[in-house]
Amino acid sequence: MTLSLVYMALIARMTRASMLGVLNEDYIRTAFAKGLAPRWVLVRHALKNASLPIVTIIGIGFALLIGGAVVTRACSRCRGSAASRWTPSSGATTR
Repeated sequence: MTLSLVYMALIARMTRASMLGVLNEDYIRTAFAKGLAPRWVLVRHALKNASLPIVTIIGIGFALLIGGAVVTRACSRCRGSAASRWTPSSGATTR
């Protein structure tokens, strides 16, 4: 959860930027002029076309999060790291 907070903010910013870019297109103005409901235009037309950069960022972020979690887990299991010195399984005596 903590690792993903940065990516959630990035996804929110990318969603906003993509939607603002798409909402200025001619086909959006045409859809509004035809009398379609604003919710329908936003979901069916704008969000569909704005989703490509959002999906790209989500995919890259997911790969980086998984890779970072694996590296963090591997480093915490190394001998000599502070995390392994204080666990009872490493042979340290507890009183």
